[in-house]
Amino acid sequence: MASAVAVACASGAAPIPQPTSAPTERLSVECAMTEIAATQPIQAVLGKDPIPTGFDSANSGACAFSRPIKSITIQLLHTQGPEAGAEAYVETIALQKPTTEVRFPLTSGLKPHLLSNKLRPGKYDRVMSVMATDGELMIIPIGRGPARTPVYLVGAGS
Repeated sequence: MASAVAVACASGAAPIPQPTSAPTERLSVECAMTEIAATQPIQAVLGKDPIPTGFDSANSGACAFSRPIKSITIQLLHTQGPEAGAEAYVETIALQKPTTEVRFPLTSGLKPHLLSNKLRPGKYDRVMSVMATDGELMIIPIGRGPARTPVYLVGAGS
């Protein structure tokens, strides 16, 4: 709770309480990535690979957040049919300790679980988001592109 200080008024009206601390800034991020031309779409094999967390199929990078984050959530959304836009898969990775910098693709200790064979092969949109230690959520913008990145899931025999 912010404390208040009195501000003198020339008109003689009652002083208006003023906050003594500035409001918390919104969570922001700056990401940088390598600049290799991605010639293949992001792909993962069901039952063999974790959900992909790279910016694309060729580049790596890092994101610096304005405040510490405590978790990363990765979602796959259906792109076609009556389920379009609905969540097909979600995984939240709790960080061992809050941090302001995360490297992508996620590395040891932060790797997601293997994708379930229960998912259907096909195209999905991947959305990655973070939660700050104060509970604020933010979707991570990927490179210069949209926050939704196409991901293709294939069966183990494909």
